[in-house]
Amino acid sequence: MIDADSLRLDRISKRFGSIVACNELSMEFRPGTCTAVIGPNGAGKTTILNIVAGSLLPDLGSVKWNGVELVGLRQDAIARLGIVRMFQDLKVFDSMTVYENLLAAAGRAPSVIRAWSLGKVKAASGATIDTVMQRLGLTASANRLVRDLSYAERKLVALGRAMCSEGRILLLDEPASGMDKTSLQVVLDAVISLRESGAIIIIVEHNLSIVQELASHALLLEEGRIIAAGEPAELYRNSNFGRVYFSMQQ
Repeated sequence: MIDADSLRLDRISKRFGSIVACNELSMEFRPGTCTAVIGPNGAGKTTILNIVAGSLLPDLGSVKWNGVELVGLRQDAIARLGIVRMFQDLKVFDSMTVYENLLAAAGRAPSVIRAWSLGKVKAASGATIDTVMQRLGLTASANRLVRDLSYAERKLVALGRAMCSEGRILLLDEPASGMDKTSLQVVLDAVISLRESGAIIIIVEHNLSIVQELASHALLLEEGRIIAAGEPAELYRNSNFGRVYFSMQQ
């Protein structure tokens, strides 16, 4: 039975020349879950995120959320539906302050879009930003330019932008990479909180301990196909996992 609020990919296919990135992939992501997508380079992990976010059109297949077909919608329309992407290369505004970065993201949030007066927009944005900055430890850096921050701090700003967008589906590409121990724990706590609030979270992550801590479900991809699925601990025991994981380390 398909959850009415779930994100559903049905027979998604995508080729890049002779390379098959997605081969009739079908999967369902439910509210309040975090799904980790694991696999070697070229397995199709980031392609899945790009298709859901609307930055890439599949050759075939359907992507639906709440009964709405996402394939063919513009990226900004998909973002307004509450689907938010955090990129591995961050894509933050380096010449703006931390606060301005979060304000820009909050300005696209559904609650702010619905606000009918400038005063309400400022109130909705300000309350959200203050909460997010406190949660991520960014309050002291609110007026600093993002280009002057460390990589870990800039990554927290990227996560903060996703949180300020009030996304109900978060697509996180290697959220733990390049983080020091303290910042990593902040990221983990924030993602767990978002999951527990009912968000659908999809992460691409190579660190298996991070997958174990965050994910309620994991998918193992190889050459555009799902070759194993289940809870992380269950997946790690799958006969295919050792072979594929070894190839990821080469």
